[in-house]
Amino acid sequence: MKLPKNFQDESYSIDDVLIPIQNANYNVYFYGNENKKKMIYFLKIWTNRSLAPKIALHEVS
Repeated sequence: MKLPKNFQDESYSIDDVLIPIQNANYNVYFYGNENKKKMIYFLKIWTNRSLAPKIALHEVS
């Protein structure tokens, strides 16, 4: 990828590639007792319906 002349540190170039993921959110829940704590992670993905959320997650990972 060729960077523009005015490219500076801490800036990001943006492609014009269509990205089907419109929104993502996550929650972390803790459960268990003091001796054995566990966590559950929930990831919610909204897409533009061109891909299913599970496929979109697989494509970006």
